Amino acid sequence: MNNKILIYTFHLISETALRIGDGEDQKCIVKNAKNEPIILGTTIGGIIRSFLEKTTAEIKNIHDFMGGESEEKEKREFIKSSVYISDAKIPTKYKYEVKEGTKISSEYGSAEKNNKYSLEYLPLGTKVKFNIEKYINDVEDEKIFNKIIYTIAQGFKNKNIRLGGHKNNDFGRMKLEGLEKQTYDLSTIEAIEDYIANRTIKSEYVKVEMLNKDKKMDTYALKDKFHKIKFEMNGKFDYGVYQNYKLDNGITGIKNNSIPASSIKGILRSEVEKMIRTIRESMNEAYIQNKIEEIFGGNNSVGKIYCTDVSISDKDNKNISQVLHIDKEFSKIEEDPSYVKIDRLTGGTFNQALLKQRENRGMAKIQVSMQKEYVVKNDLGKEEIVDYTNYIFPILYTLDRIKKGEVPLGGRTSIGLGTFTANEIKVSMGDHEDLDIKKDLEDYFEKFVRWCEK
Repeated sequence: MNNKILIYTFHLISETALRIGDGEDQKCIVKNAKNEPIILGTTIGGIIRSFLEKTTAEIKNIHDFMGGESEEKEKREFIKSSVYISDAKIPTKYKYEVKEGTKISSEYGSAEKNNKYSLEYLPLGTKVKFNIEKYINDVEDEKIFNKIIYTIAQGFKNKNIRLGGHKNNDFGRMKLEGLEKQTYDLSTIEAIEDYIANRTIKSEYVKVEMLNKDKKMDTYALKDKFHKIKFEMNGKFDYGVYQNYKLDNGITGIKNNSIPASSIKGILRSEVEKMIRTIRESMNEAYIQNKIEEIFGGNNSVGKIYCTDVSISDKDNKNISQVLHIDKEFSKIEEDPSYVKIDRLTGGTFNQALLKQRENRGMAKIQVSMQKEYVVKNDLGKEEIVDYTNYIFPILYTLDRIKKGEVPLGGRTSIGLGTFTANEIKVSMGDHEDLDIKKDLEDYFEKFVRWCEK
């Protein structure tokens, strides 16, 4: 039976905040005519194409699947996509949240005046689903289509595909809950009418755990050069860590039980910028900012460094995804600490200026990743490999300083909060864990210096 249509529905749930930005208003979420948040099918298609190009899938199959320009030099033509990708719907009632922040001056380490921003996003736990649909020509066509679908599913499962914006700040990490397959046999008039009326004839639910176990589910592998170098530190906040978010009952502290990835990225950015300024002290400000944006991204470029939210667990490290507030059993503190605001002029206390804040302490994991290499096309249309190992030294050096407690995290660091200590930094790439890159640290330093001087 070759005269048929296959529809795969991806059922996803967000594990981190989901940012669906509006091009005209960057702070707003994209919504349809019913005021419901959506992710456009064209956006999903672009994300999927980018992922497939990083796999061992043949470029011809990617073009047949997603469309694109043929590779023939003499006769170039545009190949039409053979699939339909629907807009992603948010099937459950949603409630968006707003993140507020202020741009920090790298020179002074304080907030810049008139640089406050707000960002709308969907919270973790948001359910998303979209369809990929294709008319099947023959048995080989179906085989390739299934292989690509299972590769995409594997990409979501392994967190190599993310949705939405602000991915460098750990937004858009999705969990694949399941893959639903619908088959429409178009060999009869009744079957065609069922398809037009969207009446399901044959439905099959593919379990996520079967993606690796079932040999029939053939997938394309991720190319080695696209594997990420991952840095990981398991340590603890002995004295507590604090952020100035407004919580319930007039208390301030860490919101949503985690330190956001943007805070970790901000620390890395500030420290790396200091290194660049030290090496290229004579260079102008525009040159330095271009170098910083090359690593961390900016208005016109995507960053190469990916950070994750940092969660704090109890002393037994039972659940790394949950932050426990200070409690009597663990911290030996009766309640959240209070502070009295001091008048800087007189040195005395302000009347009725008692501040109460929540300081989280315990075990934590800090994770940072970057791609080893990346393929770009030059002005002649030829692919070139860009080496990202230029950035290994500054990232590793900064993480080492954080590990030793020399660079505190969060706020109110002047009173000793935010000191993080760990025993080691684990480095891995793909299937290779515990890589010993410290032996080549001098080479990475020289690469970084040469990159700064380009």
